[in-house]
Amino acid sequence: MRRVGIAVVLFLAACAGNQEPQRACTLIGCNDGLNVTVTSALQQDFSVTVKSGAQTLHTFTCRPGQPCVAFLDNHTPANVTVQVTTNAGTISRDYTPEYKVSRPNGPGCEPECRQATVTVSL
Repeated sequence: MRRVGIAVVLFLAACAGNQEPQRACTLIGCNDGLNVTVTSALQQDFSVTVKSGAQTLHTFTCRPGQPCVAFLDNHTPANVTVQVTTNAGTISRDYTPEYKVSRPNGPGCEPECRQATVTVSL
């Protein structure tokens, strides 16, 4: 009986010495990408084209009074050109997105994502 008692004490002592904090990771997902937001008082539909160099990454249409937002999933270009085309012509603006790293499940938990937002004001 005495050997069992000693074994239990040794086991508990070993466990007490290993007090690494428990980490609970959740299962929230995220994707790398670029958010493009256009704010405008235009009273007509207009199209938005996002380019990186000569490559067109995404084109979308915006309507008056509705949010004009697009997420370019799995695109993290260093530089982009956003072109807004209306009946009156095209406006082009260049941006250098500042990507932020996030871990939605907590520090040390996967996934790690890089995202940035470019806002075009007309």
